[in-house]
Amino acid sequence: MKFKYFNDTNRLVKIHAATFSHGTTADNKPINPLEERTFILPEGTYPWVKMWDYGEAGLTILVSPTYDDTEENKMEDDHRWRKILELISSNI
Repeated sequence: MKFKYFNDTNRLVKIHAATFSHGTTADNKPINPLEERTFILPEGTYPWVKMWDYGEAGLTILVSPTYDDTEENKMEDDHRWRKILELISSNI
């Protein structure tokens, strides 16, 4: 699946490293104002997106592939989200 993000913030948007460790692919350079970036997610997933505003340090976006909510996938997602929170916490 493709997910397109358009940076209309007038600020530079960095891409969180966990975006790529979760299986999403894209150019890893920061997204300039008025720039569009395409993220490619694994088949059968949809994007879960979170953005942080670190004030003067800038904005950071996380694009993580999420599977449909079947029981099997919910268990995998629970494990994956614990890993996501660990990665995020280690980068703060």
